[in-house]
Amino acid sequence: MTGNSLAARSPIIKSDLCNKIWNSAYNTIYLANTVIEGASAATATTMRDSVRAQFIAEAKFMRAFSYFYLVNYFGEVPLALTVDFNQTAHLSRSAISKVYAQVERDLLDAYDVLPKNYRAATGEKRIRVNHWAAAAMLARLYLYTGENEKAAVMASHVIEQTSLFRLETSGGCISYHQSGSYLSIDANQRRNRDFEKCNH
Repeated sequence: MTGNSLAARSPIIKSDLCNKIWNSAYNTIYLANTVIEGASAATATTMRDSVRAQFIAEAKFMRAFSYFYLVNYFGEVPLALTVDFNQTAHLSRSAISKVYAQVERDLLDAYDVLPKNYRAATGEKRIRVNHWAAAAMLARLYLYTGENEKAAVMASHVIEQTSLFRLETSGGCISYHQSGSYLSIDANQRRNRDFEKCNH
Protein backbone atom coordinates (compact mmCIF):
# COMPACT_ATOMS: atom_id res chain seq x y z
CA MET A 1 0.00 0.00 0.00
CA THR A 2 1.42 3.36 -1.01
CA GLY A 3 2.86 5.26 1.94
CA ASN A 4 2.53 2.36 4.35
CA SER A 5 6.16 1.68 5.14
CA LEU A 6 5.49 -0.57 8.11
CA ALA A 7 3.48 -3.13 6.17
CA ALA A 8 6.45 -3.46 3.84
CA ARG A 9 8.76 -4.09 6.80
CA SER A 10 7.57 -7.60 7.62
CA PRO A 11 9.46 -9.24 10.49
CA ILE A 12 12.20 -11.65 9.49
CA ILE A 13 10.51 -14.93 10.37
CA LYS A 14 9.91 -18.21 8.64
CA SER A 15 6.13 -18.10 8.77
CA ASP A 16 3.83 -16.99 5.98
CA LEU A 17 0.99 -16.75 8.51
CA CYS A 18 2.90 -14.35 10.76
CA ASN A 19 3.96 -12.23 7.79
CA LYS A 20 0.32 -12.03 6.68
CA ILE A 21 -0.75 -11.02 10.18
CA TRP A 22 1.91 -8.28 10.29
CA ASN A 23 1.03 -6.92 6.85
CA SER A 24 -2.73 -7.06 7.36
CA ALA A 25 -2.54 -5.37 10.77
CA TYR A 26 -0.33 -2.53 9.58
CA ASN A 27 -2.47 -1.99 6.48
CA THR A 28 -5.49 -1.70 8.79
CA ILE A 29 -3.59 0.70 11.05
CA TYR A 30 -2.57 2.82 8.05
CA LEU A 31 -6.20 3.04 6.91
CA ALA A 32 -7.34 3.87 10.45
CA ASN A 33 -4.76 6.64 10.74
CA THR A 34 -5.88 7.96 7.36
CA VAL A 35 -9.48 8.18 8.56
CA ILE A 36 -8.52 9.74 11.90
CA GLU A 37 -6.33 12.41 10.32
CA GLY A 38 -8.61 13.06 7.36
CA ALA A 39 -11.84 13.28 9.33
CA SER A 40 -10.23 15.42 12.04
CA ALA A 41 -8.95 17.90 9.46
CA ALA A 42 -12.05 17.93 7.25
CA THR A 43 -13.86 21.24 7.01
CA ALA A 44 -16.75 20.24 4.75
CA THR A 45 -20.08 21.27 6.22
CA THR A 46 -21.80 18.36 4.48
CA MET A 47 -20.45 16.00 7.15
CA ARG A 48 -22.26 16.30 10.48
CA ASP A 49 -20.08 16.50 13.57
CA SER A 50 -21.75 13.37 14.97
CA VAL A 51 -20.87 11.41 11.82
CA ARG A 52 -17.30 12.69 11.88
CA ALA A 53 -16.94 11.67 15.52
CA GLN A 54 -18.31 8.20 14.80
CA PHE A 55 -15.91 7.65 11.88
CA ILE A 56 -12.96 8.65 14.06
CA ALA A 57 -14.13 6.43 16.93
CA GLU A 58 -14.57 3.43 14.62
CA ALA A 59 -11.09 4.00 13.19
CA LYS A 60 -9.62 4.21 16.69
CA PHE A 61 -11.28 0.92 17.57
CA MET A 62 -9.77 -0.76 14.49
CA ARG A 63 -6.34 0.68 15.28
CA ALA A 64 -6.56 -0.55 18.86
CA PHE A 65 -7.79 -3.98 17.75
CA SER A 66 -4.86 -4.32 15.35
CA TYR A 67 -2.23 -3.22 17.87
CA PHE A 68 -3.65 -5.51 20.55
CA TYR A 69 -3.10 -8.57 18.38
CA LEU A 70 0.21 -7.34 16.98
CA VAL A 71 1.69 -6.95 20.45
CA ASN A 72 0.44 -10.39 21.47
CA TYR A 73 1.92 -12.03 18.39
CA PHE A 74 5.19 -10.14 18.14
CA GLY A 75 5.84 -8.41 21.46
CA GLU A 76 7.34 -4.93 20.98
CA VAL A 77 6.21 -3.39 17.68
CA PRO A 78 6.49 0.02 15.97
CA LEU A 79 3.70 2.32 17.16
CA ALA A 80 2.55 4.36 14.17
CA LEU A 81 -0.09 7.00 14.93
CA THR A 82 0.19 8.96 11.69
CA VAL A 83 0.32 8.37 7.94
CA ASP A 84 3.32 10.70 7.60
CA PHE A 85 5.99 8.60 5.89
CA ASN A 86 8.76 10.77 7.33
CA GLN A 87 7.66 9.80 10.84
CA THR A 88 6.91 6.12 10.27
CA ALA A 89 9.65 4.99 7.87
CA HIS A 90 12.25 4.44 10.59
CA LEU A 91 10.15 3.86 13.68
CA SER A 92 11.77 1.66 16.29
CA ARG A 93 9.78 -0.83 18.34
CA SER A 94 7.81 0.51 21.31
CA ALA A 95 7.60 -1.16 24.69
CA ILE A 96 4.61 -3.44 25.15
CA SER A 97 3.35 -1.23 28.00
CA LYS A 98 3.38 1.80 25.68
CA VAL A 99 1.45 -0.06 22.98
CA TYR A 100 -1.12 -1.28 25.52
CA ALA A 101 -1.51 2.28 26.85
CA GLN A 102 -2.33 3.52 23.33
CA VAL A 103 -4.74 0.63 22.80
CA GLU A 104 -6.52 1.60 26.01
CA ARG A 105 -6.73 5.29 25.01
CA ASP A 106 -8.18 4.42 21.61
CA LEU A 107 -10.70 1.97 23.05
CA LEU A 108 -11.83 4.40 25.76
CA ASP A 109 -12.34 7.09 23.12
CA ALA A 110 -14.38 4.63 21.05
CA TYR A 111 -16.32 3.51 24.14
CA ASP A 112 -17.32 7.10 24.92
CA VAL A 113 -18.40 8.01 21.39
CA LEU A 114 -19.81 4.95 19.63
CA PRO A 115 -23.57 4.30 19.77
CA LYS A 116 -25.10 1.60 21.95
CA ASN A 117 -27.15 0.19 19.07
CA TYR A 118 -26.60 -0.97 15.49
CA ARG A 119 -28.54 1.77 13.69
CA ALA A 120 -25.44 3.03 11.89
CA ALA A 121 -25.50 -0.12 9.73
CA THR A 122 -28.07 -0.71 6.99
CA GLY A 123 -30.92 -2.74 8.40
CA GLU A 124 -29.23 -2.60 11.81
CA LYS A 125 -26.95 -5.47 10.78
CA ARG A 126 -24.15 -6.12 13.23
CA ILE A 127 -21.34 -5.22 10.86
CA ARG A 128 -20.01 -2.02 12.45
CA VAL A 129 -18.38 -1.69 15.85
CA ASN A 130 -20.31 0.07 18.58
CA HIS A 131 -20.08 0.97 22.28
CA TRP A 132 -20.41 -2.66 23.35
CA ALA A 133 -17.68 -3.88 21.01
CA ALA A 134 -15.35 -1.35 22.62
CA ALA A 135 -16.42 -2.52 26.09
CA ALA A 136 -15.76 -6.16 25.19
CA MET A 137 -12.35 -5.30 23.76
CA LEU A 138 -11.49 -3.28 26.86
CA ALA A 139 -12.42 -6.28 29.01
CA ARG A 140 -10.04 -8.44 26.98
CA LEU A 141 -7.27 -5.83 27.18
CA TYR A 142 -7.59 -5.57 30.95
CA LEU A 143 -7.41 -9.35 31.32
CA TYR A 144 -4.14 -9.36 29.44
CA THR A 145 -2.72 -6.49 31.50
CA GLY A 146 -3.80 -8.13 34.76
CA GLU A 147 -6.33 -5.42 35.65
CA ASN A 148 -9.00 -7.91 36.61
CA GLU A 149 -11.40 -5.55 38.36
CA LYS A 150 -11.56 -3.29 35.30
CA ALA A 151 -11.99 -6.38 33.11
CA ALA A 152 -14.89 -7.53 35.26
CA VAL A 153 -16.63 -4.15 35.02
CA MET A 154 -16.36 -4.00 31.23
CA ALA A 155 -17.31 -7.63 30.73
CA SER A 156 -20.34 -7.21 32.99
CA HIS A 157 -21.47 -4.16 31.00
CA VAL A 158 -21.68 -6.35 27.90
CA ILE A 159 -23.10 -9.45 29.58
CA GLU A 160 -25.90 -7.43 31.15
CA GLN A 161 -27.19 -6.37 27.72
CA THR A 162 -29.36 -9.47 27.48
CA SER A 163 -31.59 -7.91 24.83
CA LEU A 164 -28.58 -7.75 22.50
CA PHE A 165 -26.28 -10.60 23.51
CA ARG A 166 -26.20 -13.99 25.17
CA LEU A 167 -23.30 -15.58 27.01
CA GLU A 168 -21.59 -18.51 25.33
CA THR A 169 -19.49 -20.97 27.34
CA SER A 170 -16.42 -22.75 26.00
CA GLY A 171 -15.24 -25.92 27.65
CA GLY A 172 -15.95 -24.59 31.10
CA CYS A 173 -13.23 -21.94 30.94
CA ILE A 174 -15.80 -19.13 31.02
CA SER A 175 -18.37 -18.79 33.77
CA TYR A 176 -20.84 -16.01 34.53
CA HIS A 177 -21.94 -15.75 38.14
CA GLN A 178 -25.67 -15.44 38.77
CA SER A 179 -25.17 -12.25 40.77
CA GLY A 180 -23.99 -10.56 37.59
CA SER A 181 -20.94 -9.36 39.45
CA TYR A 182 -18.14 -10.74 37.34
CA LEU A 183 -16.90 -12.86 34.49
CA SER A 184 -14.33 -15.52 35.35
CA ILE A 185 -11.86 -16.73 32.74
CA ASP A 186 -9.15 -19.29 33.37
CA ALA A 187 -5.96 -17.21 33.35
CA ASN A 188 -3.88 -20.17 32.20
CA GLN A 189 -5.91 -20.46 29.02
CA ARG A 190 -6.56 -16.86 28.08
CA ARG A 191 -3.21 -16.05 26.45
CA ASN A 192 -2.45 -19.04 24.27
CA ARG A 193 -5.84 -20.55 23.53
CA ASP A 194 -6.61 -18.50 20.42
CA PHE A 195 -3.26 -17.88 18.78
CA GLU A 196 0.28 -19.16 18.66
CA LYS A 197 2.72 -16.35 19.32
CA CYS A 198 4.99 -15.39 16.44
CA ASN A 199 8.54 -15.23 17.73
CA HIS A 200 11.32 -13.79 15.67
